[in-house]
Order: sequence, then structure tokens, then C-alpha cells
Amino acid sequence: METALRWILLAAGLVLVAGLWGWGLWRERQAARRRLAEARAARAALTPEEAEAALAALEREVRRRRAPDRESAGGAGEGPELVIALHVAARRGPDGRRGRFEGEALARALDQCGLEPGPRRIYHHMSQGRPVFSVASMVEPGHLEPEMLAGGCGTPGLALFLALPGPVSGREAFDRMLETARRLAAHLDGELLDERRSALTPQTVAWLRERVAGWDLRHRRRPAAP
Repeated sequence: METALRWILLAAGLVLVAGLWGWGLWRERQAARRRLAEARAARAALTPEEAEAALAALEREVRRRRAPDRESAGGAGEGPELVIALHVAARRGPDGRRGRFEGEALARALDQCGLEPGPRRIYHHMSQGRPVFSVASMVEPGHLEPEMLAGGCGTPGLALFLALPGPVSGREAFDRMLETARRLAAHLDGELLDERRSALTPQTVAWLRERVAGWDLRHRRRPAAP
């Protein structure tokens, strides 16, 4: 009887150890799956910092270029008064991961929308020999060049940036950028987003128009000096 009891206790102990070991192994596998999913999501999804990196780089460049003009005019060299941004992003798939705009299709769309490659290794909408607004990749460092697109490089999205003052009035510049963003979204079957990468709603468009109209009013719709 005593021997049988010992065997029963031993078997119960083995079952308990096996159960604890199996539970620990299951937890480790679940944690590994979560880490893998997080790593994949981090590669597929853009962070707000990545999405705004091109905007920050463009704004720094515009300020650097315009500071001498403002200083020569007696200003403080503070750079552009207003910067407006829109985004055109590839749609998300059934798994929630954002797709990509492939190089050749992207090059065709940019060309069909009248955009030209130029300074800062990005594309521009030009007027009077100067950029009205610019288009860059949403992913840092934002470069978007014909050679890259011809080589098959794509991007999960485009960022369109308008810095005022510019060669045309703020309202005209915004209307041109908005129309181009809509055309790019149609050509690429992409999503039109605001500067925070949320869906661009009529309310947001109206709010942006008010900001630009207010800037135009304060500055009497004067374009920047060439």
C-alpha cells in the first residue's frame, strides 16, 4: 500500500512538473509570437515621427534658404509663416498592413500630375521657376528621385508640403496642392490623409482653407520676393 502511494505521488509530481513546464513553454511561445507581430508591424506601419520627418527637413531647408532674404529686408530670418501638409498613402490590406506605391506606377502618376524632380531630391509643382509645393516620400529621409523609382524603389505614401509665402497666393497654392493630392490618390488608388495621417474630411479642408485665407489676409496675398 505504501509503495503504491509513493508511485501515485511520484506520478502526480511528474504530471505537475510537466504541466508547469508546458505552461511555461506556451507562455514563451505566445510572447515570441507577440514580439514577432510587433516587429512586423513596426516595419509595415509608419510612426508619426517618420511621417513628419520629410516635413521637418523641408521646413528647415526653406528656413535656411529664406533667412538671407528676410535679413536683407530687415526681418529676423524666421522662415516661412505657414506650412501646410497633406498625405497620399497606400491602402491597408486585409491584415491591416499598409501597401506600397511601386516605382514605375508612382513615376507615371507624378508625371501625369505635372510634378518635376528638383532640389532636395524630391518633386515639385513649379510656377515662375520656383516651387509652389513639394512632394516627398512619407518615409525618412523623404527622397523621391526618378532614378530611384526607375530602379523599382517604392514607398508606402507621399507627403505634399506647402510653405508660405511662395510664388503665388496662399489660396491658389493650397488649391493646386489639394487638386494634385486628389489626382495622385486617384491615379494610385491611395488614401487622401491630412497632416496627422487621418482621413482628409471636408471639415479639415475647410479649416485648412481658413488658415490659408487668414494668412493671405494678414499678408495682403503678397507672394514672396524672388
